[in-house]
Amino acid sequence: MGRNAIFTETDIVQAGQYLEALHPGKTVSPGQIRDHLDGGNVGRIREIWERHLKQRAEAADRARAARISLPSELRTYLVAEEKSFTERIDELCGKVFDIAKKAVQAERAEEEVRLRVEIDTLTRKLQEADDENDASFESQEAAETRLAEVKTENGEERRRADRAEAQLEAIKSILADKNDELVAAQAENGKLLERAVRAEAELNNVSSHPASRRPGPDAAHTGRVRGSLG
Repeated sequence: MGRNAIFTETDIVQAGQYLEALHPGKTVSPGQIRDHLDGGNVGRIREIWERHLKQRAEAADRARAARISLPSELRTYLVAEEKSFTERIDELCGKVFDIAKKAVQAERAEEEVRLRVEIDTLTRKLQEADDENDASFESQEAAETRLAEVKTENGEERRRADRAEAQLEAIKSILADKNDELVAAQAENGKLLERAVRAEAELNNVSSHPASRRPGPDAAHTGRVRGSLG
C-alpha cells in the first residue's frame, strides 16, 4: 500500500494559482509549486497542475464559445464581470501575499529577538566563565606565590635549625671537654686530699711524740757537751 500524499490536489492547484497571481503573465512550473509548498513529488505536481491548466483552458474555450452565441450586450457584461472578477482575485491574492509576508516578517522578528536574547545570555555566561577563569588563575598565582614564600621560609627555618644544631654540637663538645677537665680536676683534688690527709696524720703523729722530733741547734750542742763530759 502506497504512502499517503502530503499535499492534496487542492493544495497544489491553489499554490499554482497563487504563484500565477504573484507573477502575472509568467508560466508557473511544477518545480516552483514544489518550492512554494516546500515538498511534494514533482511528477505528481506536474500531472495535477497540467490537468488543471487543461481543464481551465477547456472551460475558457467553452466560455468563449458561449459568449459568441450570446447577445453582444450580454457578452460585454460578462467580459466586464470577468475582468472585474480577475482584478478582485489579483487584489485578494496581493492582500493574502502581504498578510503572509507580514506574518513571516513578524515571525522572523520574533526569532531575531529570541536569538538575540540567547546570544546575550550565552555571551554573559561566557563572560562569567572568563571572569571565573581569571579569578581561578589569580587564585592559583596567589597560591603559587604563597607556596614559594612558604618554601623560602622553610629554607630559612631549616638553615636556622642547622645552625642551632651545629651550635648545640659545639656546646656539647665544649661541655665534654669541660667534663674531662672536671674529672681530671676531681682526680687531682683527690690526690691533694690524700696528701693532705697523710700530712695531717704525720703532723698529728709528730705532735703526739715530741722526742721523735728532729733536734734543733741547741739540742745538738747539748748533746755534744754531754758526750765530752761523759
